[in-house]
Amino acid sequence: MKWERCTLEVRVNDVLEMQKVRGAQMGPLAVHRSLALKSEEAWTVSHVRSGLAIATCFPSSKNARLFAERIRRLTDWSRTPTQLCRMGKEKLAMLKEIRDELRSEAK
Repeated sequence: MKWERCTLEVRVNDVLEMQKVRGAQMGPLAVHRSLALKSEEAWTVSHVRSGLAIATCFPSSKNARLFAERIRRLTDWSRTPTQLCRMGKEKLAMLKEIRDELRSEAK
């Protein structure tokens, strides 16, 4: 799959408020600047269908894209947000491990 520019709606502040952002999309995942953190070095990976953040605080777009590429095959991201929330502790632990590894490599 290839990264493509996109505009998507992401959830901010609480789960009810949506805001459009520009980013890069690869399938059901997108990378965009963090809305919560106004730093130039704050990037987020979001689930396009729900607008929910999967992981935040990546120091660069490249770092966030690497994370998205590595987690792409962990689950079926086309499922509903409710189904994704039930992905299980093992897969959630894998997401956190990949995120933490990439963050530490970037330092």
